[in-house]
Amino acid sequence: MSDLPAIKAPVEELLSRFPGPITLYPPREKWALLAAGSLPFVVIGGVLILDGDDHALWGWIAVIFFSIGLLVAATRLLPGAAALTLDAGGFAERALFVQRARARWRDVTDIRADASPAARADRKLVGYNDSGWKGSWLAGTHAALPGCNAALADTYGLSADDLAELMIRWQQQALEAKRHSPVDRLI
Repeated sequence: MSDLPAIKAPVEELLSRFPGPITLYPPREKWALLAAGSLPFVVIGGVLILDGDDHALWGWIAVIFFSIGLLVAATRLLPGAAALTLDAGGFAERALFVQRARARWRDVTDIRADASPAARADRKLVGYNDSGWKGSWLAGTHAALPGCNAALADTYGLSADDLAELMIRWQQQALEAKRHSPVDRLI
């Protein structure tokens, strides 16, 4: 019997698709809510600017700040803007149409779900260490979790704990498959 914890249904279903690739997308609802929440403040800021009174400065601040939120949310709602793809060799993340460097399973350690020190305790991220990033200026600046040199931008519709579990199990299967491949046995 395995000493590994029981796998939750969504994780089990995704693991059944190994070696993939599988692509996970962020939930559109949260970005739609951010866009819907930002738009009224952009409008209110515009009204304050048009009034030209003493509140014009606050109007500009509101327009600039909430327009950024609206722009990011609208961009995240576009097809292909963000995704996480897992396969037998590693994973790749795309955020705001920018493809991050591919992480190879053999270079990734310490995958975990944890709260960022700057975030609320209930807001968890998935962080990991990628030895392929050693020496990179990004390694020290990219991670949002202590003890990790990289973190995913989203949890892609899963809880952070479930996504970390999926990635750990996927990595275990990938490394085990690699160990038993005919090419590796010849080397």
